[in-house]
This record gives sequence, structure tokens and C-alpha cells, in this order.
Amino acid sequence: MVHISPKLTFWAVGPLPFASLLVQGFGTRIHKRFERIQAMFSDISAKAQENFAGARLIRAFAQEDAEIASFETANQEYIKRSLHLVRLMAMLWALARNWSSASR
Repeated sequence: MVHISPKLTFWAVGPLPFASLLVQGFGTRIHKRFERIQAMFSDISAKAQENFAGARLIRAFAQEDAEIASFETANQEYIKRSLHLVRLMAMLWALARNWSSASR
């Protein structure tokens, strides 16, 4: 390739190290966020299961409103973290898409 067109070779191969570093960085951040979201989903599921199992106890001590508020707070945090993950993934997707269209 270098013998045919050194300039074209540079533009085709030159950005690859930067692209791999970029993907690796985004991949690490995405993986960490995804793991935290999955852990949070596990906590929410466990809380829901405990509430279903202990529904009579919750009603007996009139804790319905407190449990609903706690569950709502956990769900809002889950949604917030999920949106952060989606935004990060969208940035990577947009960069990859722009990169591939620029190389055409």
C-alpha cells in the first residue's frame, strides 16, 4: 500500500491507533456503568420481592407510603443512570458513524 500511495496509506492506517484507544476508553466506561446499572436493577428487584413477601407486615405497620417513596426513589435513580449509559453509548455510536462516513 505504501508503494502505491503513501499519503492514502497514512490516512487509512494513521487514525487506527487513536480509534482503538477511543473505543477502549468508551468500552471501559460503558462496561462499568452497565455493571452498576445491573447491580441497581438487582437491588430494585430484591426490594420488590421483599415488599411482595412482606405485604401484610408493611400494611400492619402502615408503611405503604414510605415503601412506595423508597421504591420510587430507587427507580428514578435507575432511570437516571440508564440514561447516562445510553448517552455514552450514543456518543460512541455517533463517533463511529461519523468516522466511517468520513473515510468514504
